[in-house]
Order: sequence, then C-alpha cells, then structure tokens
Amino acid sequence: MPRAAVPLTAAAIAELVGGRLEGDGSAVVSAVGPLDQAHGDALSFLISHRYADDFAHSAAGVVLVPEGVVLPASGPRTRIAVPDPQRAMARALGALYPDIKPVPGIDPSATLGRGCEIGADVTIGPNAVLGDGVELGDRV
Repeated sequence: MPRAAVPLTAAAIAELVGGRLEGDGSAVVSAVGPLDQAHGDALSFLISHRYADDFAHSAAGVVLVPEGVVLPASGPRTRIAVPDPQRAMARALGALYPDIKPVPGIDPSATLGRGCEIGADVTIGPNAVLGDGVELGDRV
C-alpha cells in the first residue's frame, strides 16, 4: 500500500535541502514525478541542461535545479537551485514520505497456524497468514 505524502511548501523544501528558492515559496507539493509527467502539485528535479526541453514543457509545481544552469523562461516558475539536485531530491523524499512505524499487535483479520511462536513487540498486519509452526522473533 503506497504511503501518503506529507505536503510541503517550496520554502520548507528549500530550507530542508539548503537551496536558493526562486518563485512562490508557498507552492505546495504532495507528490513527486519526472519532469515530463509531473503535475502541479509534484516536486521534480533537473539533472542538467540536456533536459531543458523537458523542463520547458513540464507542469511540475516545484523543480530542484542545478546551481548555475541557464534555464528556459518557460517551464515551472518555482525552482530551488542546489549543488546536487539528485541528493536534494533524496532528502526531500524523506520528508515527503516519512517512515511509518508499525504498531505492535496482531490484526484481527490475520490467520495464525497451530503452534506459532510470536516474539515481543511483533506486528502482524491485516489478512496476514502464518502457517503452522511459524516462529517470529522480537520486533518483527
């Protein structure tokens, strides 16, 4: 099941990645996508000037761009200039899609076979099926 994104403003992303914001700092993103497929609420990134045409036609809401790259006048207006757009994207992804900590316990819809041994702080999700004699250690 895909995780829902935590919406972030362009200003928050710029601060997070240490980039220089150009454009609307209040622009909100809640998804990611490649330049040629991104929509208005998506964060994308440009690796180099070779993809300037994709940038010019992109509908991305916010784009991470390399510092010093000359960009076409068309394309997304909200840009964050960074030394390494790929690294910045990785950092932004961590904030947009934070880890979800499972809650220990056994979902009522789970089926456990005979003789299962379940350790401490184990999480067994909805509709899980464990066969006979399964052993799960602590914090699985």
